[in-house]
Amino acid sequence: MKILIAEKPDGHPVDFFENFLNAFVGTLYNVVRDLREMKNLISNVFPKYVEPVVSGELAHSDVVSLWRHIAPYLKSAINNAYLGFVTNTHHSVGPLTLSTTQSLRMKLLDLPFYTKYFLIASYLASFISPKYDRRLFVKATLGKRSKKRNVIKIQNEKIESELLGAKSFSLDRLLAIFYAIVDEAGVNLTANLLAQVTSLVELKLLTALSDGNLDKPNYKCSVDKETIYAISKTVDFNIKKYLDVS
Repeated sequence: MKILIAEKPDGHPVDFFENFLNAFVGTLYNVVRDLREMKNLISNVFPKYVEPVVSGELAHSDVVSLWRHIAPYLKSAINNAYLGFVTNTHHSVGPLTLSTTQSLRMKLLDLPFYTKYFLIASYLASFISPKYDRRLFVKATLGKRSKKRNVIKIQNEKIESELLGAKSFSLDRLLAIFYAIVDEAGVNLTANLLAQVTSLVELKLLTALSDGNLDKPNYKCSVDKETIYAISKTVDFNIKKYLDVS
């Protein structure tokens, strides 16, 4: 924290900046552990935080009103942090636009650990039929493949799945697959994952499909096979094992 306090901009009391840091870092610490990224986020958000003070609308002591003012920017910063897209400029705290497949792939490889698993789960949900969920994602049955299954039938189903492309899935199914493959007892990230779904859709990593039900939209993964395999390697996840047995 001392390193961050040393970054205090001129014109503001030390205790004011320190109180901001305590609240801001406390909010994002579980997401951002890299000091450079945290500095970038602070440099993006703090100027927005003090705008009402600089304009004379509020005083340094009006902490509650200042946090109300910063709420939309803080939400955007949290979404960007979850997605690993931390901008280096001082002018934008909104979602970033990735214009090419290559730059997208490079950004995705730097995603936070759980966000990578979230995308992996979305790819599995898109390319594996729900009828295989119990056998693939219930740990007690994974690996106990029936020897009676027709190998040609399996191969035909895989080819058909790839030809037809990504299929839609419910948010409940996505979360169920995520928790099945993360394999960390006690982890509960549902609130955080739900919060970033909109950002994933905006970044075109997920596609939202209403299917006539606006209250419970379905989704499908928009990440290509080569990219999802590269992402899987960075977390040492054998995605091929799941795709081959479906």
